[in-house]
Amino acid sequence: TARWVAAIDARYKLVLSVNDTPWLFDAQQDPDELRNFYGQPGTQSVSRRLANELRDYGKRTGDPQLSHAKIAASLEGVLGEGEAQRKDGR
Repeated sequence: TARWVAAIDARYKLVLSVNDTPWLFDAQQDPDELRNFYGQPGTQSVSRRLANELRDYGKRTGDPQLSHAKIAASLEGVLGEGEAQRKDGR
């Protein structure tokens, strides 16, 4: 059963879970992954980029974890925040 999914690059890790809000880890600033950088100023573009990668991966592979209602809602929330910011001019 689905519990969590993640998109990872050389510096960041975006984790979407069935039990929590999105988490964004920054290996450069917090290598022990103790702080959640999601929603912090300057991290929106990173969160959106990684969320887009997760969405594209799900479309390519049909990974059922990305179809879990809570994970799908978190993914759309991350992507939707980017849409709201562009509409507001932020």
